[in-house]
Amino acid sequence: MDKAAIVDYLHTHIPISQAMGVEVLEQSETAITLSAPFPPNINHQGTVFGGSIASVATLAAWTMIYVRLKAEKLEGDLVVQRSNLEYLLPMRDAFTARCELDEQAWQRFLGMFRRRHKGRLHMLSEVHCAQVLTCRLEGDFVVTAA
Repeated sequence: MDKAAIVDYLHTHIPISQAMGVEVLEQSETAITLSAPFPPNINHQGTVFGGSIASVATLAAWTMIYVRLKAEKLEGDLVVQRSNLEYLLPMRDAFTARCELDEQAWQRFLGMFRRRHKGRLHMLSEVHCAQVLTCRLEGDFVVTAA
């Protein structure tokens, strides 16, 4: 999938991504970086809303898996099962969330998914603002065959 197709899918099927102004900055087979502008994600303190940070960080990991599933021509229901966020610094500008996929973990996931029609991946997303790490999300994502 190219960047435009990913953004179109997200904005159509996950409407909050459009309201938040989420775009794809970079995308490859093993990494994705999403961006979000400051104005639609501001809170009453003049910083980025924590819910926006959590959403974009989660969306980066979710989208990384989604793109790989499509590349493998696999269908399934993809959900976040568990996540933990560590907010390191407040943000007052546009921000990015990057997720890299560990290829060995992906191969283990594929084996499990093909055998049991269900698989789990542990993912990490890092959020940056002005090139400074501001938040980390660790989460488990589950895919169940459709």
